Amino acid sequence: GGRGDRQRGLQALPHEGEARLMKKYWEAACIAFKTRTAYRFDTAMQTLSGVARVLFAWLLWSALFQGHDQIMGFTLPAMLLYYLIQSVLVLLDNTEQIAKELGTSIRSGTFSKFLVLPVRVQPYLAAQSLGSAAYTAFFSLAAGALCLAVFPVRMALAPGINSLLLAAALLLLGRVFLFQLHFYLGILTFRYQDIWLFLMIKNNVLAFVTGALVPLALLPEPVLCALSLTPFYLVSYLPALLLMGMGGGEAAEGIMVLAAWNLLFFFLNRRTYGYLRTRYDGVGI
Repeated sequence: GGRGDRQRGLQALPHEGEARLMKKYWEAACIAFKTRTAYRFDTAMQTLSGVARVLFAWLLWSALFQGHDQIMGFTLPAMLLYYLIQSVLVLLDNTEQIAKELGTSIRSGTFSKFLVLPVRVQPYLAAQSLGSAAYTAFFSLAAGALCLAVFPVRMALAPGINSLLLAAALLLLGRVFLFQLHFYLGILTFRYQDIWLFLMIKNNVLAFVTGALVPLALLPEPVLCALSLTPFYLVSYLPALLLMGMGGGEAAEGIMVLAAWNLLFFFLNRRTYGYLRTRYDGVGI
């Protein structure tokens, strides 16, 4: 029966070699990559939206920079470069799909497959997200290269090797945090059945506190200091500054803060999943 299969699947997991587990996650990523290729129109529209974001920023900030050489430390080329980097990072982030897939599978009862298959739920979903993002990355970077050629931003792109390494570390930790955040939102479906309201609030808040709408440097200093202690300041805003050769003094502290948030969400997800999973009464359970 379903309960016996689930128990056999869970018992098999500790005996599964790490190499075999990694192979399963790699296959999940490859399947997600191939699946994503079936939605070329959606990917093209997302890429065009990234270019449109830079175009709108150019129209808006060109008017605001009239008579000003700098605004809060940003020149016009630096401001356009900032929006270009943010648009690429937004296009590369599809971790929300983790929450959506979890929510759909829990509501429909198909979450039972995760209780039977000898894989860990969170790494499996993360692998799928990475596979999907790998397909989007090509178009996102192509759109970024096009914007670099069209808009006057190349003069502002001058990061050193240390800045590049620090930005890469923050982006990696930031992606891990976003994985964990969306996994947490997804498993809330065990309790609330529909998490669309949580996702809607999260999207609006995240667009602001990550600096995707406007550079956080425009905010009052006390607000900026408070945000610097949150993971949202560190997942894209600070890496964008580092790629522009700015914000180097905050990077080391930011890495430690983001690592602490990742550790916190690791234990939070583990405890919450273990508790809420007992509420699941899906197909075959």
